[in-house]
Amino acid sequence: MLLLVTCLLTAALDAKALDPPGAEQEIAARLAERFPAAEVIRLGHRKTPFLGLLREAQNNNRGAVLLLHSMAGHPDWPDVIAPLRTSLPQSGWATLSIQLPVLAPEQPLSDYGMTLQEAGKRIEYAIRYLQSAGFQKIVLIGYSFGATVASSYLAAAPPAGVDAFVAISLLSQDFLSPRPAIPEYIEAIHIPILDIYGSRDFTEVLQQVDSRRLAGRKDSTRSYEQVEISEARHTFNGQEALLASRISTWLDAVLPEGEPAASLPGDRLP
Repeated sequence: MLLLVTCLLTAALDAKALDPPGAEQEIAARLAERFPAAEVIRLGHRKTPFLGLLREAQNNNRGAVLLLHSMAGHPDWPDVIAPLRTSLPQSGWATLSIQLPVLAPEQPLSDYGMTLQEAGKRIEYAIRYLQSAGFQKIVLIGYSFGATVASSYLAAAPPAGVDAFVAISLLSQDFLSPRPAIPEYIEAIHIPILDIYGSRDFTEVLQQVDSRRLAGRKDSTRSYEQVEISEARHTFNGQEALLASRISTWLDAVLPEGEPAASLPGDRLP
C-alpha cells in the first residue's frame, strides 16, 4: 500500500513539475525562428512534442551524437552544447540536440530530480529517430545535469541503440529529489564511457573524481577513460575546440569507422 501511495505521489509531482509547458513552448518558438526549418524537428507525441536541433555530418558520416543540455537549458545552450552541436559534424558526426524538461519558474530546483523519467522518454524518442535514419552508431553526450540525466537513463535501462557515453562535468547535485547516485550509475553502464571535466570545474564535479574513476574501473571489460582539461571551468569557455577534439579523438578509438548513415528524416510525431 505504501509503495502504491508513493508511486501515485511521484506521478502527481511529476505532472505538477512539467505542467504547464509554457517555458518549453517559448524556447521552441525562439529557436524555430533562429534556425533553418531543416534543422528544427519535433519529436515525441503529437500532443506533447519537444524540440530538437539537428546537423548533418559534413563528411565521413561516422554516426550520430545525441546531446543533452544542462539544467533549465535548451538545445542550443551557449556553454558546451552549441559548440559541440556545430563542431562535431566537421569530424563526421551528425548531431541531434534535444530539449529536456523545463520546470515552471515557481518550482523548486530540487524537483528537477523528478524529471528524469520524462527525460528518459525523450532520449528514447530521439534514439528511435536516429535509428530510423539508418545510423549504425549513436553516442550519448550529456553536459552537467544532462550528463546526470544520461547516466541515470543508461544505468536503468541499457539500450541496444547507444554505443558510447560522454559525460561532461558529471556531478551529483545533492539538492535534487530523489538524489542521483552517480557512482552507482557508472557501475551499471556497460558501454564505453568518457568522463571529462575541467581542472577548475564546479566543486561538486571535482569532489567525485575519485569515486567516479573507481566505479568506472570496476568493470574491466568496459572501456572507461577519465580526462581532465587543464584550466577549464564548468563552462569550458575558451576551451571549446579542445573539448571537441578530445571527444572526437576518443570516439575514433572506441568506435572505429563503419557503414555510412542515411539522410535524416523529418519530424517523428506518432
